[in-house]
Amino acid sequence: MTTSKKTLLTCGPLIIDVMAQTGAPGNEHLGELIDYFRSEHDITLAPNGKHTTEKREVSDACAAAFKKCRFTTGLGGSSNNAAATLKRTMGDDIDVRFIGMIGAVPLQLRGLVDENLISDALKAAQINLISPTNLPPDAEAAVSYVFNPPDGNRSYLTYTGNSKHVFTPDTIPNLEDEVKNSDVVMLSGSTWEKVNPALADEIMRLRWKYGKEMILALPVYKRFAEEHSEKFKFCIPSANLVLANETELANIYMVDDPHEALEQLQKDFQKKQLEAEVREAKWHGDWYGKWTGSQKQLGFITFGKEGAYLVTADK
Repeated sequence: MTTSKKTLLTCGPLIIDVMAQTGAPGNEHLGELIDYFRSEHDITLAPNGKHTTEKREVSDACAAAFKKCRFTTGLGGSSNNAAATLKRTMGDDIDVRFIGMIGAVPLQLRGLVDENLISDALKAAQINLISPTNLPPDAEAAVSYVFNPPDGNRSYLTYTGNSKHVFTPDTIPNLEDEVKNSDVVMLSGSTWEKVNPALADEIMRLRWKYGKEMILALPVYKRFAEEHSEKFKFCIPSANLVLANETELANIYMVDDPHEALEQLQKDFQKKQLEAEVREAKWHGDWYGKWTGSQKQLGFITFGKEGAYLVTADK
């Protein structure tokens, strides 16, 4: 029995991970760097914590410190990792198309980080890259500096590059056709936060216009999640699959108890079933097409030591 090949379209930051051991001999200056960020930039890198910045001087300070010690590199970004996992799992049954920008490696790291790291990793994962056109020469790659202590509780400081300023809907060739010709659209919170909110909004609008299935990954960062809580709660009832951990889900519903957030997610799924067979989708004050309410929905929420919860409208 053969199944027809599905096309998945996604978008997100393509991040270069630069990783170093903070407790290794000779790397004591990395601890001093963390103290400097706390005192001079009000950036606290807690164990297992994540922080984003658009300040180039912060990235330059990280790059200057990391180049003095042994580090490893790789391709990061939750959107890319999810796309690569789907491709590995489904193989030839899925065609993954990734809207992303390959910017220049930060000046401090040039010669130390392979300029082709991102493109080579995507090629190896069999992911098709859709690049913006007419990128300016100063387009910068996003970089995550990963502080890895002996206990394994990593801290991430991500410099987002300048994609928000150069990566717009107008720079993506045939964006409407890309959405129209896909079967599933996968969007993560990082698309709004780290890439360009106007681009994420336009992909969402086109997804509604053409009635495409959607995988929605909720944002990681609490500040961003709470600031845009209503937007994501509006998207959830029409998503086919919602991905999150317990903290991310609680941030969206702005509750302290993640189990209460699970109940809220189920109620949002029930909204879709209780409404009429056809649900009009309102997005930013305008009405865009129609959305059928017949598809099954699933929430996959990881819960630390509890494992994971599967949430549907019924249970």
